[in-house]
Amino acid sequence: MKIVTRLCRRNRNLVFIYVVFSVIISFSLWAAVKRTITEDVSSRKTNRRNINAINQYLLQRNNFSVKAQISNWKKTKLKGDNVVKNAPQHPALVWWAPVSGMMDHGITCGDEACDVSVRRGLKNDPNVRAFLFYGTEFEFSHLPLPRLPRHLWALEHDESPKNNEFIFSHEEVMTLFNYTSTFKRESSYPVTTMALPSVTWLQSTEYFLTSARKNELQNRKGLAPVLFVHSDCNVPSARDEYLSMLQKFIKVDVYGRCHTNKELPTHLRGMEKYQKKDFFKFVAQYKFAFAFENAVCDDYMTEKLWRPFHLGVVPIVFGSPKVKEFLPSDKSALVVDDFPSVEKLAATIKNMDENDYIYDEYLNFKTDKNGITNKNLLQILNEREWSMNGEDRSKKFGNHFAGFECFMCRKVHENIRRESEGNPPLISVAGKDHYGCPRPKSFNEQGQYVENNKNYDSVYTQSHFSAIAFRHFYDTSNITFTNRDVNQLADTLKRHDQMRSQ
Repeated sequence: MKIVTRLCRRNRNLVFIYVVFSVIISFSLWAAVKRTITEDVSSRKTNRRNINAINQYLLQRNNFSVKAQISNWKKTKLKGDNVVKNAPQHPALVWWAPVSGMMDHGITCGDEACDVSVRRGLKNDPNVRAFLFYGTEFEFSHLPLPRLPRHLWALEHDESPKNNEFIFSHEEVMTLFNYTSTFKRESSYPVTTMALPSVTWLQSTEYFLTSARKNELQNRKGLAPVLFVHSDCNVPSARDEYLSMLQKFIKVDVYGRCHTNKELPTHLRGMEKYQKKDFFKFVAQYKFAFAFENAVCDDYMTEKLWRPFHLGVVPIVFGSPKVKEFLPSDKSALVVDDFPSVEKLAATIKNMDENDYIYDEYLNFKTDKNGITNKNLLQILNEREWSMNGEDRSKKFGNHFAGFECFMCRKVHENIRRESEGNPPLISVAGKDHYGCPRPKSFNEQGQYVENNKNYDSVYTQSHFSAIAFRHFYDTSNITFTNRDVNQLADTLKRHDQMRSQ
């Protein structure tokens, strides 16, 4: 500063330059601060739960990158050079409740183009034609209301109903949406095989160990026949209860946070490590793996099911009641529902563990080129237009988020064409069957999933009354309601219902 002052005394022109430069810098800083304050932050934290870990897992699983978003979107047929910086130039889709880390971008879907944004400030822009919601981030308050006739609403939710307390299990909420993309085959854009990369991945022998090798590891390392690794305890599927019953009949090595009896090696701890090669090698040592989803819903199948197949481990499966429609072959997994009791399942595991020729039959789908005999599974994988993690370059899209965006872009353009021809827009309404999961239950002493679930029965009931309360505010065009308003009305409705039932 002293040097500048001395120079300015000698040359008045420098004084002028210095003043102009200072004004420019000050204005730039002011504009940046104002933009930060006024711009909507779509990736805000919620008070309901900490979902940062889930979001980061989703970004990694679906080939997104927070630091290099545009370059990764290009891999999914999304054109980075069409990124929207100001007002949309094409019909626009706004992710009102996105996965954290998503950014504005343009998409080209055949001959049709759309702008995609995460900026809520575009709500009233005339080019905005659809609002997209990621289910885990959905909240009753802060919705894009009032809802205009041209606005389509779309739900993308491939996660457990536990993530948003079962609110999408009710008709009152699901009928808000025109289109959906969920794990259910009834969905508008189903992503049932969202956690299964490809047939090649399923049959990979990269981590495959023979029965003889696994027997040797059991003896040398003292490994149990069965592996259980989960980081989420006390879940709606009551898998912890089943584990406790199974342990009465057979040894299970339990890692993670739930009922742990063994510690994972230090370098394998943390959910983010479950996608690493070292973890895969660790799991592949075992003959059987617990593959219990955290909730019971038709078609809800995650990496808990598919990962053991990839690693050459026989999964002990519980979750989707329709899971058999997706298994590689008739003999590839032990489905809990097939056994009348926990003891019967344990006896089967022991028999397979002691007889290699029986165990090996369950891995024939990997060792035999034509071992995958499930035509339904092969057809679904062949016909889907998206890949997982961008692995299959023959697919149109590198992930199902990109596929759903183009699906919605086409729906928007279809309605625009109809309007230009003087025809009414096509309006679709989603139903409960697009996602709805049943009331959680628990296991009886025999291991049958038929008992009331004391931990989640009240959660499910509360979610239903919350859905009814929310729909009351929505249908009466009250656009100023809050989550607190919804919760208070839900509690009132619940009390009245309890009084009537007494």
